[in-house]
Amino acid sequence: AEFKDLMNLAFFVRIIGLGVLPSVLVAVAKVNYPTWGKGLIQRAMTWGVSLVLLLVPIGLFSSQYASFFRVHKPVRFYINPITPIYSVGKLASIEYKKATAPTDTIYHAKDAVQTTKPSERKPRLVVFVVGETARADHVQFNGYNRKTFPQLAKVDGLANFSQVTSCGTSTAYSVPCMFSYLGQDDYDVDTA
Repeated sequence: AEFKDLMNLAFFVRIIGLGVLPSVLVAVAKVNYPTWGKGLIQRAMTWGVSLVLLLVPIGLFSSQYASFFRVHKPVRFYINPITPIYSVGKLASIEYKKATAPTDTIYHAKDAVQTTKPSERKPRLVVFVVGETARADHVQFNGYNRKTFPQLAKVDGLANFSQVTSCGTSTAYSVPCMFSYLGQDDYDVDTA
């Protein structure tokens, strides 16, 4: 029943108009192929113009592109032919890191010792506020003249770590880096 519904006049008109006629036109068209050298020059010029047309907008509006691709990461995977090339490089990088990764466990903070038993003292509650939306030089705790955080200034025992740096502008990257033993220079998302 479905087959009979598809086989109608409109179907055959589409097949002939969009399939058969264009195929005949391509088959009978005379193509003048350039010589090898001339063809190479034409392709090089096409590549060059395409590259300029691609790089000029990226150069002029790089900050907008950077923030767009940071927010919309899946869009990267729709770009051809960059995606297959990127994927091969990423796979090679992952395989190389697996092959060269140390197999021994690396212990950090070996000198950290608990001097009291947990039952002997009341557990402490530590609230760690990571402020990414404020610039460090615009914070009153770092010497800025204006009172930028008046409510926070009322908290007793507040500690301000003014010598902390960020590894990047993305929260998913910078916050784990802040707590990593690797440090800012050696931090790598995959290693951490």
